[in-house]
Amino acid sequence: MDNAVRSSYVFFFFPLLIILCIFFQSISRLHAQANKIDSVLLLLKKEKTDTAKITHLNFISRQYLNRGAYDSVLYYANLALELIEPILGKEHGDIEASSAYNSMGVAYIRRGEYVKALDYLLKALSIIEQLEQKAIPSLKLKYTELKPLLLGNIGVIYNSQRVYDKALDYYLRALKMAEEVGDKDVIVMQLANLGSLYNFQASAASPDSLEYRDRLNKKALEYYFRALKMNEDLGIPDGITINTGNIGTIYYSQGAYDNALLYTSRALKMAEASGDKNGIAMYLGNIGSIYSTIGKFIPAEEYLLKAIALSDSIGAKQTVRDCEETLSQVYDSTGRCKLALVHYKRSVLLKESLFNEENQQQMDRKEMTYEFEKKEFAGKAEQDKKDAVAAEESRRQKVVIWSVTGGLLLAFLFGMFLWRSLRITRRQKHVIETKSLETEAQKKMLENKNMNITDSIMYAKKIQESFILGEKEIGKILPYESFVFYRPKDIVSGDFYWFSSVIDNGNPLYVVAAADCTGHGVPGAFLSMMGNMLLNKIVNEKHITDPAAILKEIHSGILTSFRSGSGFNDSQDGMDMALCVIDSANKIIRYAGAKNPVCIVRQSTASQKPQLEIIKADAFSLGGKIRGSMSSEVAFTNHEIPVVKGMSFYLFSDGYKDQFNPKQKLRIGSRQFMKIIAESAHLTMVSQKNALAETFDAWKGDYEQIDDVLVIGVKF
Repeated sequence: MDNAVRSSYVFFFFPLLIILCIFFQSISRLHAQANKIDSVLLLLKKEKTDTAKITHLNFISRQYLNRGAYDSVLYYANLALELIEPILGKEHGDIEASSAYNSMGVAYIRRGEYVKALDYLLKALSIIEQLEQKAIPSLKLKYTELKPLLLGNIGVIYNSQRVYDKALDYYLRALKMAEEVGDKDVIVMQLANLGSLYNFQASAASPDSLEYRDRLNKKALEYYFRALKMNEDLGIPDGITINTGNIGTIYYSQGAYDNALLYTSRALKMAEASGDKNGIAMYLGNIGSIYSTIGKFIPAEEYLLKAIALSDSIGAKQTVRDCEETLSQVYDSTGRCKLALVHYKRSVLLKESLFNEENQQQMDRKEMTYEFEKKEFAGKAEQDKKDAVAAEESRRQKVVIWSVTGGLLLAFLFGMFLWRSLRITRRQKHVIETKSLETEAQKKMLENKNMNITDSIMYAKKIQESFILGEKEIGKILPYESFVFYRPKDIVSGDFYWFSSVIDNGNPLYVVAAADCTGHGVPGAFLSMMGNMLLNKIVNEKHITDPAAILKEIHSGILTSFRSGSGFNDSQDGMDMALCVIDSANKIIRYAGAKNPVCIVRQSTASQKPQLEIIKADAFSLGGKIRGSMSSEVAFTNHEIPVVKGMSFYLFSDGYKDQFNPKQKLRIGSRQFMKIIAESAHLTMVSQKNALAETFDAWKGDYEQIDDVLVIGVKF
């Protein structure tokens, strides 16, 4: 098989990701609000009712879906579901639950986890169909909008797994429902879906069936142009972008490479203008495939590498797989056999995770379970009617029984009045019992308050832990040996750490931060979560990688968040932070700090004397007063540290060195802390962490831990 044919095969699968964009963009249009995520997060903090909080959380989840931040999609949708749980089965709860499940399903589609996606979409569809049977007039508009959307999304899953008959069935059902209610957004979406279905079938057809493939491609092109025209009439920029890219795929399949490059380049420019990361990644990969097919291997390699890097960062497995396969063919065609084999193996591994028989069997089982539960619900509804009739009859019988019982009770009470001699005794007994009950009630009230406070703190811990990365997750981000020694003082912590990796002009950068918020416990935890979200926004969304600039953005973000309210501006509250950006390509560490320094140890072996250097931070906190004022105009200092093999660096809060031993009436202190680090620097990171833990536990003994403790080490 020559290179052009193989590249064409890979290119046919890119429309799958394009369809996924259509569904998500349509969700956003159906439910969008004018406020941005930041504005809604502020509203969320002020809301007192769970109903309003649920609406905000679902909105935020959909917005993160648009940005390709799938972990955030799942996080906020799950928060919404936790609040929905008590009201599930009620009108508002069912609609919001369906919306949350739908967002999660689309997120898993975008990540290539089709079994999970089908599970959540079928849950949402089951809820909607139960609402249909209840026929609640006030909800009819909402579930008639959601149902065709869900059907289309399920069709995308089957189309991606090449089960074309099921995909066609779901698409046609979705199209019919959308036409019945006049929902043009969903109509245009299904037209594009049908186009991609025919495109997929054409790509899967035998190479000898040229006439059959040509007929399918023409049909796909017809649907794509219809969808594009409708998007232009409705003024939907996302739909215009997507269908422009779709048309490019058909021209590619037909061998019209100039038209394919023209339409795909247009789609790329529109995706870049709207900030659609998923679309940018796909169109970069598509252009790379076109250049590969026509023998322009240098630009092909450039576009494919960009597509892989961006797709990896957002978790778009299908795009990564297709680009890896095409890149393997480019390296093979240019005589770079080792690179070709590496990228081919990567594509095979990804393909096995996306398309396998076990996935299909699990999807079939889930759909069978859904059909069974659907029939079971219909039978239950009929039984509920019978139970209601029986309950009414039972209620009438109870009225009669209670009437007779009430008459007898009145007669009994009348007789009791004859026992005058017992009245005084009974009254005294009643007073004593009443006081006892009041005492017991007060006791229970205090116990309930304590329980509620503890439950709230435990829930805060659960939220905070969702931000904290485990060692395995850190290992996936950071390609160096490292450790994190983390000991919160209370249930929740004011110290936090943060790791991320970003691509800057094709160069991978690794960001490591250690922060110490004012106080510990619940107040510190609130600030730590704010710091975590600010870092995500500044580094992962805005792509700011200069350490001093990152600290300045965090400082401004804290001041902005607390500028109005309860006098926060008059306090010294804020957070101390040490932040390093590792530039592995240039072998440089860039560091900036707000009160928290960085410790550098240069040592290759245990026999060498360690060289320890402390680089001091700027002497003011993030969000706190600076020379007596709350000015946001601050300047942090950048330091550059050359990376030498065998060296390591350490970021830390003041909790370790400040631990007090009342028996010795001493703290561990900075000198002893640095000595521990220097003496164990030649060991592995695991051994260094154990040495820190053993020393800390021995010093603390049975005494109370006085502050949150955080130490991070990274070794080259």
